[in-house]
Amino acid sequence: MRSEDKIKQQILVVELLKQGRPLTTLELRNDHGIMSPAARILELRRMGRAIRTLWTQARDARGKLRRNGAYILEDEEVTA
Repeated sequence: MRSEDKIKQQILVVELLKQGRPLTTLELRNDHGIMSPAARILELRRMGRAIRTLWTQARDARGKLRRNGAYILEDEEVTA
């Protein structure tokens, strides 16, 4: 992936999380086209963002039950 694409995805993730509700790995992938949500979250954490993970279970597109991270931004005011 090109670095410009990663940056665009990082910005999108932060803007979505600033809305104040948890976002799951599946939502980021399926609804927002971020194919590696965990990688974007890790990159943002390494940049100093305080993002908490809550673990849940959800069914993927094939109906298989999977562990699913729900991410919450803790270092910004909510903009919603």
